Amino acid sequence: MTTSAQVIPEHLWVKGPIHVEPGKDIALSVDATRAFGPGGTLEVHGAAEAAVVDADTSRRFGRTNSLAVADAHVPGSAHAHGAYTQEAGIVPNQTLLSEEQIAAWIQMGEERILQPHAQFSLSQLRTDARLTQMFTGRPQIVWAQHACIGSEETLFIPPVVPEDFCNIFYKGTHPTRDSHSGIWDAVGNPVGVMAAIAARRERVRRIFVKGNALEVCIYLTLMNLARFGIEVFIVMDGVGYLSFIDDSTRAALVENLQRAGVRFVHSDELTYN
Repeated sequence: MTTSAQVIPEHLWVKGPIHVEPGKDIALSVDATRAFGPGGTLEVHGAAEAAVVDADTSRRFGRTNSLAVADAHVPGSAHAHGAYTQEAGIVPNQTLLSEEQIAAWIQMGEERILQPHAQFSLSQLRTDARLTQMFTGRPQIVWAQHACIGSEETLFIPPVVPEDFCNIFYKGTHPTRDSHSGIWDAVGNPVGVMAAIAARRERVRRIFVKGNALEVCIYLTLMNLARFGIEVFIVMDGVGYLSFIDDSTRAALVENLQRAGVRFVHSDELTYN
């Protein structure tokens, strides 16, 4: 099984050694949970192998220098297909919550579109769809129901365990506002990672990111982190990727990361005291 290190051109890799300084440097794990692991609802290519690197990296940084962020969705949330009836015509992992789509549903009638356990109204969804478009530039996707709060899918992929981290943040808990990035949700509310970094006694110089998946949650987290004046690294062999993403699309995302100043490193290049 390949990991992201094998789909990113080697000429982009930072050649080490890179010496990690705990306190000044921290590690961030994104979505290293069973929803994206082997047999998970949204299984990511190479997630099990990446989890081994993820756990090892966190333990080498030390618990006090390791953070995690992961999905934990409310059952009946707007960004999961289980909240909708068959008449809504949802195609999981493809249907977009565009204003046009929501307007069409409103015309059909809420009782025909939403399941009884849905935790939102269509008017609420339309408002947050507008906010999402304003903040992210694109509509949310309706995903297959995954990572419900309290389910096994919110647990970490072994050998990653909660004890690896000093702080664990959960994203996507709002019924109408998803959060792919580990930094901000879809309408710009902070997830909590940056507040935890700002509260640290010593100023953070570098952050090393691993987890799932390269083209969505990892990508957006890295792009958001790059705005804060911190040197940002992606630990490539500690990241799962989406095998259905074509090479040209992935190359464009990688180019965006380069332009933002994100650096690519293999865990073998990191050295510790």
